[in-house]
Amino acid sequence: MAAPATAEKTETAGGAPAAAPSRRLMSPLGYVVVVAIMGVTAGVVYFVTRNFHDTGQKSIIHEVYEEIDLGQVTRELAPDANLVREQFMVKIVLLLNPNNKNLAELKPQVEKRKNLLKHIVLTEIIYRKSDAELRNPDVLEMLGNELRQRLNAEFDTAKDGQEAIHKVIFPDSRLPAHH
Repeated sequence: MAAPATAEKTETAGGAPAAAPSRRLMSPLGYVVVVAIMGVTAGVVYFVTRNFHDTGQKSIIHEVYEEIDLGQVTRELAPDANLVREQFMVKIVLLLNPNNKNLAELKPQVEKRKNLLKHIVLTEIIYRKSDAELRNPDVLEMLGNELRQRLNAEFDTAKDGQEAIHKVIFPDSRLPAHH
């Protein structure tokens, strides 16, 4: 009978259960600490994500470059082990230096001298290479570096220290089989 006596204490006069007295989970100082931690966490997340976003925007803006297409260069190679003659063909595209202060003036200069540059590529570089050099698996990398150095020598870049041609790329190529 002790159990019904305790039940009477928790019920109100209308028969509904009485609300339990409220207990705080933390002190007021605990709530202040939790809010401060949440604020610091939100700030860190904001600054980290903002820096990732800014980095992407900067790289897109600064990687603007101009292309000059020198066209296709072809050379027939003597037969190696095969009886069929092989062909060495590359399409040459010059990427102008995006950091050059006079990029607007540089592009028309390079465009105007495009035929001369192609002649230099053919006579001074491609035709002077042996067939074995043009069959080398790393020929495009070596050729790109050599072309960049030689064609930059054509432009007077010593006064400002900025190379005119940043990179030489080969978007289309037909290379002989490597033996």
